[in-house]
Amino acid sequence: MYIPHMKQGKSQFTPNFQLCFFIIYSIGLLASIALVLAAIMAVVYILNLTMTVIGEGIAHIASLYSSSDSFTKLLLLCILGYILYRVGRAAICKRGVR
Repeated sequence: MYIPHMKQGKSQFTPNFQLCFFIIYSIGLLASIALVLAAIMAVVYILNLTMTVIGEGIAHIASLYSSSDSFTKLLLLCILGYILYRVGRAAICKRGVR
């Protein structure tokens, strides 16, 4: 179909720079928001998993302690004391003695 005011063979589409910029910017913004939400969800999942592991470990150690003989209880208390000593010593060395 021939329209008199249009030249033949020439496209009338002129890209709107502001619209293209807005589309690219909004897609990037949505992707950034999605990545931030995914990172927050991953941190929450890892913290939940860590707390579950700590809770299960304490439950198993408590069960072992409650059903063991006196030597095993003494051994567990010595191990706990050694761990607390090492953690306390590391905290003091890191902070420094004044």
